[in-house]
Amino acid sequence: MILPLPLPKNSPEKLFAYLVLLTEERISTLEKQAAKLKNMLKKTNMPLFPEKFLELPSSLVSQRWLSPPEKQQAEEQTENKSLHALELIFTAKVSNGTVEAAEVSWRAFLAESLENSAIDFYLRLQESNKPASPKKGLLADMDGTLVENETLNDLAHFVGKGDAVSKITRLAMDGKLDFKEALARRVRLLRNTPLQSFLQIESQLRYTPGVKKLFRFLKRKNIATALISGGFKPLTTAVQQELDIDFEFSNNFAIEKGHLTGELVAPIITPQEKKKIVTQFARSCHIDLAQLAYIGDGANDLLAISSVGLGVLYNPGTNLQHNCPHVLRHVKDLRALLYMQGITGFSATPSANNA
Repeated sequence: MILPLPLPKNSPEKLFAYLVLLTEERISTLEKQAAKLKNMLKKTNMPLFPEKFLELPSSLVSQRWLSPPEKQQAEEQTENKSLHALELIFTAKVSNGTVEAAEVSWRAFLAESLENSAIDFYLRLQESNKPASPKKGLLADMDGTLVENETLNDLAHFVGKGDAVSKITRLAMDGKLDFKEALARRVRLLRNTPLQSFLQIESQLRYTPGVKKLFRFLKRKNIATALISGGFKPLTTAVQQELDIDFEFSNNFAIEKGHLTGELVAPIITPQEKKKIVTQFARSCHIDLAQLAYIGDGANDLLAISSVGLGVLYNPGTNLQHNCPHVLRHVKDLRALLYMQGITGFSATPSANNA
């Protein structure tokens, strides 16, 4: 959801477009694309989206690199790619329609301009020519977001039910099957799985690049965090403890004599429940919803994403990419969340013992 801003009375020229470009490609790729965008935005005869309130020309107000210099990144580099982030602030005129409509036009312009590049972007129109203040809380999905695994699929493969469970997972994540029904069907297939199996799956968890550095930074800054997952304990608890996340909300298997019964224990973390938890988290931490960030990768995250000030869809399926204004399609490093908020000054590259 794009939060509309009130138009400044008689002074639309005081609006600014805050833009962050992100890539894991060469830094020269980002520099060339930024120069191209700046030249395009200078033109007075740009025919692109005139009916949608994108008014040109727009002049560059400021530019700065949020990521450390490339030389420093090369010195720190491990097996992970470097993450480059460039912040640009432009003047932005809106004299017809709303700021919300203008943001839609700017995003359409940027999406078309960057279509053939491996560059993601974050954009918002604002009244200040300064970066927005960092959010005060972060909530995140687990499977496919904080970890690269789909842990229920991994468990199913381990006990020989992988193909059947993975098929149901794909349908649910793409929004083609009701989440609660899909979850119940997958859990039934895991009936009689021994609890000992979870130890094997935990040992195979692959943490998303940048995620450990992200949560260390948040902890240092006393920013509240929560894991909200449609996945299951004890795996969600293992991830919470590894990343030192403040709160954990996830599902529970019904267990009898050390084996799964094939049933779920209420309450179930549905998309609606995720949104409810976000609201409760904001209330208990005394944080306005607009000051929260949320990141997830599936259709079951969209309600939660739409309820906060910075909602990001991470590495989604193709049919979901247009359901959220802020999408990370190319960048697979969660430090991008910090750069999207104009945060800089932390080391660019993770330590060798994972991102």
